[in-house]
Amino acid sequence: MNLGDLPLMEFPEYMNRSIWFDTSSRNIRYFFDIPTETDPNLDITSAIVRLHLKRREDCPCAYDSDHSTNRLHIKIYQYRKPIRSHARLNHRNMRLIDARMVTWDSARWVNLEVTEAVKRVMSRGRRNGGFEVHVRDMEENVLDAKTVIDPTVCSFTTDS
Repeated sequence: MNLGDLPLMEFPEYMNRSIWFDTSSRNIRYFFDIPTETDPNLDITSAIVRLHLKRREDCPCAYDSDHSTNRLHIKIYQYRKPIRSHARLNHRNMRLIDARMVTWDSARWVNLEVTEAVKRVMSRGRRNGGFEVHVRDMEENVLDAKTVIDPTVCSFTTDS
């Protein structure tokens, strides 16, 4: 079952649009329509968010033998509750779902495992709060995720 190929499907009314689409954020937010009422015989075995890293221009780090200068730490969080106010934009409202250390020297795909997060939304019947992706360098400096990830080239698929 393919639930979406863009970061946003039908945006729910219970979310604050101006906060969700805040362009000053250094992170990328994704909302996928995850059904909360499903067939009881449906068993999700796998759910993955695929992010496309942009091609890196003029990368001097390609010559770095240990790749230490072009490694990134990409994390995906799930919002526990939908964003309705700025108060919900904190880490207490976020659950770390997956993290990957990747080499960024060319365009490539990164798969993040979100199976348990999707199952949690589906089984508990809670409102889907969406996902947020954070990017840091090897020294844990926060990077603008939009400079690394193409936010419009993303897919979310599940196997059921």
